[in-house]
Amino acid sequence: MMSVEEVSCGWPPSHPGRLTAKRATHGFTLMELLIVVAVVGLLAALIVPSIARAVESGKSAGCVSRLRAIGTAFMAYQAENQNLVPGDDASFGLPENITWISALRDYCDINSVRSCPAAPKPGGADLDNGGGNKWGSWKNAWGLGAGSWMLPAGDAGYSSYGMNMWARRGFQDSAAVERERASLGSTRVSEASKIPLIMDARWEGIWPVDTDPVPSSGALKDGKKEIPMTGANWRMVDNLAMLRHGSGINICFLDGSVRPVPVNDLWTLKWNKNYEPLGPLNLH
Repeated sequence: MMSVEEVSCGWPPSHPGRLTAKRATHGFTLMELLIVVAVVGLLAALIVPSIARAVESGKSAGCVSRLRAIGTAFMAYQAENQNLVPGDDASFGLPENITWISALRDYCDINSVRSCPAAPKPGGADLDNGGGNKWGSWKNAWGLGAGSWMLPAGDAGYSSYGMNMWARRGFQDSAAVERERASLGSTRVSEASKIPLIMDARWEGIWPVDTDPVPSSGALKDGKKEIPMTGANWRMVDNLAMLRHGSGINICFLDGSVRPVPVNDLWTLKWNKNYEPLGPLNLH
């Protein structure tokens, strides 16, 4: 008869692994691998567009912030000078004939706000418009050549924003006699929330009139991002007709508010005192 000690010494066994079956090990089967690849592909298809939208949303928010800062600088300029930027560049009293960028140098850090995050720098040779200058695009800033009469000393010479020239005091275009009363010169006007001041643009300034021709319906279909810029339409609303932020652009209005405006609605805004807004277009 075995003693208690002999029984207790026999359990647990000294080699417990011998009493259990070995677990079978193997790699992924082809079906499992295909399922994993499909799941990863599905997740990527869901996540990548979301990331892209988040990036674009961030750029648009940055643009709104910069336009608001520029609008505030215009208000400061007006408070000190009793009017907005004069219509004649020479009346800035500055050593160079630049427009709004030079005028705002003492009112904001222009280098930190001069460009939209979605269009930070000038593009390539395909955007040349003469004299070394470059048009902007939906993804590029406009730029001034080294010999441009508008280029301030020591300035980078580019921006992705443009000014509604009618907001300037005493601005006159080539039809000065007919339109001399169209300029605004102040933020203290009626319907200020409908009158653009500064906005995403492909040149430094525009001055639309309500008799300008408008782009044809469907001009931005088939994935097109902008209406082509030419020597004939650069001063018109066409300058702004691009999809820089979703369905349009961002605009700072004369009342200081900043909001996105769909490209189809750009012609519904009031660009000067005499401008008769048109109905929405159907560009895309």
